[in-house]
Amino acid sequence: MQLAAAQLASHLQRGLRSLYTVHGDEPLLVQEACDAIRALAREQGYTERTVHTVAGAHFDWSAVLASGGSLSLFADRQLIEVRVPGGKPGKDGSQALQQLAEAAQGNDRGLTPVGL
Repeated sequence: MQLAAAQLASHLQRGLRSLYTVHGDEPLLVQEACDAIRALAREQGYTERTVHTVAGAHFDWSAVLASGGSLSLFADRQLIEVRVPGGKPGKDGSQALQQLAEAAQGNDRGLTPVGL
């Protein structure tokens, strides 16, 4: 489902999904959308947050995939944020993002916003 920035607030009122891909030409709108998702996640008990920023062609995607399978002792729900500032994750990144999307289906303990 694709949403415009103006539709995000009403969408979030109906609850969070397990995976979001946020992209756009306006960096401020992208940041505001991510902030809104993060704020609601915090309210709903996502107490652990991990941020991965893709930098360079040799980014270690295994760390992103591993973080989805590990919760700290004190966290019930986890927010895994993946930032791809260049907008192009590459072949390995593309496969990793597909694996994240598959793992997100039906998962209510993890939330993954991906910013492109």
